Amino acid sequence: MTQNQLKIQGKFYPLQHEEWLRACRELNSAELDVLFYLKTANPNGEKRIIAYNTIASDLKKNKITVSRAIQALKEKNWLPDWLELQSAFQNNTVTFSEVR
Repeated sequence: MTQNQLKIQGKFYPLQHEEWLRACRELNSAELDVLFYLKTANPNGEKRIIAYNTIASDLKKNKITVSRAIQALKEKNWLPDWLELQSAFQNNTVTFSEVR
């Protein structure tokens, strides 16, 4: 019996087991979904903007749920260092800015 050895293409977020366990203990399901969406959408911390609407649509969640989850992640210091949040006055977007 032979195994199919196809390699998955793309960039990956290097999730560590301990990070995942800690997140599961400290965050609710919406916060987990949004956190790992943000981390995997931009694993290298490159400059990028994602609208809350896009996140909500991709996750099939309400925009308010996404907004609350992002605010909770910010308060709990779970957001990546390279993530910059723009206010509601700036079209509810999340900006990924490279930090060096």
